[in-house]
Amino acid sequence: VCSRSISGLLAMGSAALAALALLAAPAGALKMNSWQARLDRSLLAVDLDPGSRLRLFAKAVSDPALQRDLQTAVDTLLARGFQEGHPDVIETLWPTGTTAREDIEGLAALRTQLPEALQALARAPPPGPSAAPLFDPASLPDPSEVLGSLVAYATDPAKQRELQEEALDAFRRTPKNLETPDYEVVLTLDGPRSFGRAEPIEIRAYEPFSVARTATEGPGFGTSASSRGFNTLAAYLFGGNEAARGMKMTMPVAMSAGTPGPNGSAGRPGLMAFVLPRRDAEDPPAPYAGSGVTVESVPKRLVAAKPFNGLITEEEVARQRGALLGALEAAGIRVAGGGEVTVLAYNSPFTVPWRRRNEVAVVVEGPVAASEPGVPPPQGTAAPAG
Repeated sequence: VCSRSISGLLAMGSAALAALALLAAPAGALKMNSWQARLDRSLLAVDLDPGSRLRLFAKAVSDPALQRDLQTAVDTLLARGFQEGHPDVIETLWPTGTTAREDIEGLAALRTQLPEALQALARAPPPGPSAAPLFDPASLPDPSEVLGSLVAYATDPAKQRELQEEALDAFRRTPKNLETPDYEVVLTLDGPRSFGRAEPIEIRAYEPFSVARTATEGPGFGTSASSRGFNTLAAYLFGGNEAARGMKMTMPVAMSAGTPGPNGSAGRPGLMAFVLPRRDAEDPPAPYAGSGVTVESVPKRLVAAKPFNGLITEEEVARQRGALLGALEAAGIRVAGGGEVTVLAYNSPFTVPWRRRNEVAVVVEGPVAASEPGVPPPQGTAAPAG
C-alpha cells in the first residue's frame, strides 16, 4: 500500500510540475505542435525535405483546431469589421513566431518603403567625372583562380553544401552559419504596437569585438557611396590586405549616416563596418595603405536595439529611430552619444526584400534593471559598430 501511495504521489507531483511548466510558458509563445506551426513549416521552411513537408501538412490540415480557429477568425471579422478585427485574425491564423507572420509584416512595410526607395533613386544626382566607380575592373579576379574555384565546387561536396546554404540564405531572415558578436539580453521593452502586438526592444550587454571600418560619402543610407563602402570592406575581408589573408563573412553590416555641411559643403561622412571573425580579431591583418580601411576595437557596452523588416530607407530609419528613442525615454533609460543610431543589416542584397532583417541600435547608459529571472536570453546579434 505504501509503495502504491508513493507512486501515486509521484504521479501527482509530475502532473503538477507539467501544469506549472505550461503556466510558466509565455502567453504568446508559438506551440510547435499547433496546426499553425506545422502548416507554416510545411509551406515556408527552407530546410525541410519533401517527406517532412508532407507529414507536417497532413497533421496540420487534420487538426480539429484548424476548423475552430478559422470559424473564430470569420466570427471576429463579422462582429468587429476588418479595420478593428484584422489584428486578432492575423494573430489567430498566423501567430507571432511563424514565417508567414514575418512575411505579412515585411510585405506591409514594403508598401511604404518601396516608393521611398524609388524616390531616393530618382533624387540621387548622377556621378560626376571624378567620382570613384562602383566597380573597378582592376579588382577582377584572375581567370585561373575562377576556374580553380569552379573545379573545387564541382568536386568538393563540402563546398557544394556551402553554396547551397548561401542560395537558401536568400529566403532566410537570418543567414545561416555566419558569426556575430556575443551579447546577453538584460531587459526587453515594449515598443509601438503593430498588428495587435508590441514590437520588442532589447537592451543588450555586448562583449568586446573588433571591426573593420570605412567612411562612406553622402549623408544617407542605401546610396551608391554605401555600395562603394561595402566593396571596400569586402575586399579587405576576403584577402585584400597586407597579409593576403582571407576571412569569413560575418553579420551584421553596421551603418551610420553622415551629415551634410552648411551651404552644401562637405560634412561628416557616414561610416560602415564589418565585424571581424573572433579568430582574426586578436591579430587582424593590416589594411593596405590608402585603402580607407581602419581596424578598431569596440569595448563592452549596453545597446538598445529595435528590429524592422524590409528595405533601409531614410524615412524608415527616421521612423524606427523615433520609436526606439521614444520607448527608451518612456522607460527612463538614458541614451549615450547624443542619440545617434546605427543601422544593422543582416542579409545579402539577394535576399527577398520582405524577409530582410534590420535593426536600429543606439548605445545607452547603465545600469538598467535585469529581465525576469529564469528567462534565457537569446544570443547572436551584433552591437553598433559606430
